[in-house]
Amino acid sequence: MDIYFMLLATINPFILLFVFGYLYWEYRDRFVRLWCISGVILIIKLAFDFTMIFLGKDINVFSPFIRLLDLISLAVAGYFLLEGSYAFISKSLSKNWRYCFIFGMVWCSIGTFLEMPPLLSSLLPVAFMAISMFYTGMSILEYKDITGIGKMLAGGGLIVWSVHLSLYPFTRYIMQLASYGYFFSAVISLVAAIALLNIYFQRMKKELEQSEARFRLLAENAQDVIYRFSLWPNYGFDYISPSVETLTGYKAEEFYQDSQLFLRLVQSSDLYQLEALKRPVGREGINIVLRIEHKNKNIIWLEQRCVPIYNEVGRIISYEGIARDITESKKVETQLKYLSQHDVLTDLGNRLYFEEEMRNLENEEYTFLGIIVCDIDGLKIINDTFGHAYGDLLIKTAADILKRIFEQDGRIARIGGDEFAVILTDYDEELMEKTCYALYEEMARQNISKTELPVNMSVGFATSKGKAVLPQDLFREADNKMYSEKMKNRSISHLSIINAMKKLLLAKDFGEEGHIQFMQKVVNEMGVILKLLPQQMEKLDKLACYHDIGKVGIKDSIIFKRGPLNWEETMEMRRHCEIGYRIAQFSNEMAPIAELILKHHEWWDGNGYPFRIKGKNIPLECRILALADAYEGMISDRPYRKALSSTDALKEIEESGGVQFDPELIDVFFEAVKNILERKIS
Repeated sequence: MDIYFMLLATINPFILLFVFGYLYWEYRDRFVRLWCISGVILIIKLAFDFTMIFLGKDINVFSPFIRLLDLISLAVAGYFLLEGSYAFISKSLSKNWRYCFIFGMVWCSIGTFLEMPPLLSSLLPVAFMAISMFYTGMSILEYKDITGIGKMLAGGGLIVWSVHLSLYPFTRYIMQLASYGYFFSAVISLVAAIALLNIYFQRMKKELEQSEARFRLLAENAQDVIYRFSLWPNYGFDYISPSVETLTGYKAEEFYQDSQLFLRLVQSSDLYQLEALKRPVGREGINIVLRIEHKNKNIIWLEQRCVPIYNEVGRIISYEGIARDITESKKVETQLKYLSQHDVLTDLGNRLYFEEEMRNLENEEYTFLGIIVCDIDGLKIINDTFGHAYGDLLIKTAADILKRIFEQDGRIARIGGDEFAVILTDYDEELMEKTCYALYEEMARQNISKTELPVNMSVGFATSKGKAVLPQDLFREADNKMYSEKMKNRSISHLSIINAMKKLLLAKDFGEEGHIQFMQKVVNEMGVILKLLPQQMEKLDKLACYHDIGKVGIKDSIIFKRGPLNWEETMEMRRHCEIGYRIAQFSNEMAPIAELILKHHEWWDGNGYPFRIKGKNIPLECRILALADAYEGMISDRPYRKALSSTDALKEIEESGGVQFDPELIDVFFEAVKNILERKIS
């Protein structure tokens, strides 16, 4: 019978150790690990004790060191059991328990080597083990998170076990009672361990429920839609978070009741993306972006992550995922793409847009392909004369003309500062010619109806003529034709711009007879007196006519200001010499006098502008013009003063001889004015 009890006592701890070891292997809970360590120590001790019993040996025959290990193992097992139990009830073990444990170890060590009576030397380790079990049992009974009979059995079993263990110092040396004591201990430990397993699984269940509740709360409060959609054995949503109502306008219950509702919301052109879910997608899942129709008929962009769930045979039985509204980000993305491919000034496509369209044409099917290239004539001189604001206005006007002609059928892009391109599909050569002619007519209508500077564009086109041609080759051909046209009509377009500038200059002329006409009379008379060569006479006449051409680029608010100009306005007014110089270089007619226009405000003493040259370094034509220009300005009304009499004007000019004017030319000027006035009187 003793052997039978001993075998039962041996089997029980091994079974329990196996169960708790498996639980630790699966879940890695710290308290289970500590319980397993305690169990391993007790099993080793139990094996040692059973060996002594089977051999009929008295423990006292062993060395003091072995007896000490026996006691220490009992205390260490109790310590790990206590710490594991504290971890189980989510409490930290007090330092006082560690101090008691250490004190017990020291006590039994001293008692053993000093050969104290066994009862006395083993008292503290055994008491520590018993108290540890008792306190563990009380802690479990007071643990409020667990209820039921398992809690009572675990706590009560540990308390009974602690009482039984407290008798260990008295019974361990009575061989007749040893087997029954071990058996009783095994039974109590088995009951307590089974009860601990019960409350362990209760705790796991409660933690799982709490975790599910937290995740459900998280899912239901999330703005994104969290879902699980089953494909087999049932088809439909197992779960979909309430935020789906915000996303779609439909309640979650409607999706549960109608498994096809989501499919009906998806735009027909995006349904093909859902076909990918019918094929193996890998365990990592896929991302899908599609459009759905909200209940209020608005279109919503939806991004969803779909992760497949497989059964044991590798079949996809459901999908889990998160769906979110990306409508705003799609709008931003679309806007950014639009901005990256469109010209801000004209709202046409830019170079990037044009090149992408050219690449797309390689995959398109068409009978004819035509490309038109246009370039604004004279944009640089207009920018230099009137500023980039006026040049931008001219560019926008040209873009508007292109839109009126091509917006219905063509893809228009601004591919450079002054260059545009138009792509036309299914336009044969005859239709392309008619379209280009219509473009020229529209430019003519624009220039007639507007008083500002004309819009002139050189145009070149190329067509595939029904053949397979690379779009890039057509573009190069059209571009070459455009430049050929530009060179051919260069003088005509330049003349058109110069004539428009002349009209603007006349609008800014002062005097009843006209500033320009009077100037021409004076300088021509002086040229006759000085017996200048015909080439010089021609330059003088043109200089008198165009010396102020640069004023077309000066604001009217400065030119017609009533009162003296401030420093900034004076500096701006002086720019008309440089502007006039650039305009003259642009014109074949005025090119010979470009340098004279630039220097016509230089003074004899070097205080003029823009180069502050002096004396005879100033061209003769400019010195002649300076006298005529100053006299005409003084005898004419200006916004900032009344006109002077001819006598007063001549007197001021005489006083400025050697300062502003060439003193050698003053007498010639007086004679010329006298001759003109006499002819006028007669």
